[in-house]
Amino acid sequence: MSAMRVLASTLLLSLLLVTASARASTPPPDEMLTGLTAQMFELLRTEREAVREQPARLFTLVDEVLSPRVDFERMSRWVLGRYWRTATETQREQFVAAFHNLLLRFYVSALLKNPEELDALLAEGEGIITFQPLGEPMTSETVTVRAQANLPDGRKVAVHFNLHARDGEWKVFDLNVEGISLITTYRNTFGSEIRQLGLDRVIERLTERNHELMQFAESLNSEAIAASASHD
Repeated sequence: MSAMRVLASTLLLSLLLVTASARASTPPPDEMLTGLTAQMFELLRTEREAVREQPARLFTLVDEVLSPRVDFERMSRWVLGRYWRTATETQREQFVAAFHNLLLRFYVSALLKNPEELDALLAEGEGIITFQPLGEPMTSETVTVRAQANLPDGRKVAVHFNLHARDGEWKVFDLNVEGISLITTYRNTFGSEIRQLGLDRVIERLTERNHELMQFAESLNSEAIAASASHD
């Protein structure tokens, strides 16, 4: 699995416990991410056996607690670029939903496919990622939180979390890993596909891919159930 995918999976999970709250009671983004990363690992440790027995549960868990803190609409607008401006309202809604599911399922499935990686992350604990303090008062509605991911294989990777204030909450809209933007990467990929196939077909392909990822997780559920039954 590529370093980008391993790291994105780690960073995705590092936001799991960022629950919805009013900005007035929310700490600065760097403190929020630091404190909630520790809570995230406690959640994963608590849910680890449940995920072993029902792997697709991790999809649901991530979706329920991560989605309120990620601005998938803004991400989708940036990914589509000029195609967003010419898309119909229905196409926009369909793309946001499909892209939302792809981000969650693609990176989470990497951990489901290689459960030893999730175990390695849990063994490392919250030290897997360290956030740098902002250092000065925020004067903008957009902020970058710098961090270092300390991967289980010993690599040290520089990461930037880009957040902005929306509806009184801090929301993540991009991850930059050693100079590589997640949004820019997808924008280049989808831009090429849209030019060749058209937006409707790209949305169809995203939907098909999301269905395949769900089927993969459900097949793991079946294997877990069968394994459990064989030991009874």
